[in-house]
Amino acid sequence: MKVSLALLLSEGRRKSGAVGLWTCTLVCWLCASGLLTPERLRAQAPERERLLIVEATAADAPAAARLAELTEERAQVERWPEHGDASAARSWLGQTQAARAVVLDTQQRRVEVLERDGRTRARQIDGEPTPYLMAFVASELLALEAQAAAKPPPPPPPAPPTHFSRFLGSVGLELSRPYTSAWLLRPKLALSWWLRPRLSESRWRLACGADLAGPGRVERSVEDAGRVDVVRWDTTLRLAGALLLEHWSVVIGAHARAGVQRARYAELPETEQRTLSLGFGPNASVEWRVLGWLGLVLGADLALMPRRAAFTLQQEPVLRDSFLFFSASLGLVFGTRPR
Repeated sequence: MKVSLALLLSEGRRKSGAVGLWTCTLVCWLCASGLLTPERLRAQAPERERLLIVEATAADAPAAARLAELTEERAQVERWPEHGDASAARSWLGQTQAARAVVLDTQQRRVEVLERDGRTRARQIDGEPTPYLMAFVASELLALEAQAAAKPPPPPPPAPPTHFSRFLGSVGLELSRPYTSAWLLRPKLALSWWLRPRLSESRWRLACGADLAGPGRVERSVEDAGRVDVVRWDTTLRLAGALLLEHWSVVIGAHARAGVQRARYAELPETEQRTLSLGFGPNASVEWRVLGWLGLVLGADLALMPRRAAFTLQQEPVLRDSFLFFSASLGLVFGTRPR
């Protein structure tokens, strides 16, 4: 038995020596490879104390112990070497690593929380300052700071309302019947801008715009009388209401138009006649927004023409404005997103 025991002891010493050698080798390898450095060791060290609990007198020890149990922060409990002014805890807080300090003063029935940035919260105890009551009041004061930190920052002030809503430009083709006996197919350009009403939640916008259609050309000839060549431009001013939908916009309103015409006669090549036609009436258009900045627009105009022009050859009328001007247009619209 003695021999067996001696063999076991020697075997244990041999194995423990081998384990110690392997441990030293592993530590040296970690240090050499940079996996085990003083910075990493410090990062793995316990978190420093976040709360300093100051006991004004020995009577505050039960309250300090109760508060250390209630708080979830790592607490460091200290006591004044002698009863003095509790406001001196601020200088003591600056000498420690704690983020805040709680001063418990049972004799004065007062609990005070000091923040490192200089803020102070205090509460006077009404009634008997029991250890539980002192610790409860201190935990409430600490919770006020946690609630303030967790409270989201106030939202930024809303931007000042703007009346501008949208700017549009379109290009397309217009088919119109300006004359009693002729139709015109011509290019059309349009610009418009939308204004937001005072009720910003409304889907309605005020739309203002201007169009230019032309040039349109018409030729008429009469046997033994000659030929007349008329070039026409039409300008339109619009005022309407625009209804915003998800991918559509509907515009309904009124417009005023002016048609400028220039006529030249074949038998009098140096003679040129200029006339002006005026009218007004309703208009409507529908826009389908393919993208935020691109869409298709279909529009129609109907106008009464109180001022009309007529062109004659040898005292015979060959071309004159229609009393009802009708036009339909189709085009691409480019603009900002509606707001």
